[in-house]
Amino acid sequence: MSYVSWLRGLAEKGGKGVVNNIDARCLGRIADELESKDAEITRLREINDVLEAGARLHFKVRKHMQQEIDQLKENIIHEQDT
Repeated sequence: MSYVSWLRGLAEKGGKGVVNNIDARCLGRIADELESKDAEITRLREINDVLEAGARLHFKVRKHMQQEIDQLKENIIHEQDT
């Protein structure tokens, strides 16, 4: 059981009263806030995964382009020597 579910259960049990000297409505609001932050963290992790994938792709493309440039330089030098 997650903390959010546990807090919601306490909030529902307390209704508009108190649970262990805590206002049940506050427990519900805390559960809502935790759920919202969890969703935000999930979205941020997904964005981070996309950015990391983009960085890896950029590195591979940059490396490949540098190899092509080096090959062209070699071809030019070879043509100048002949």
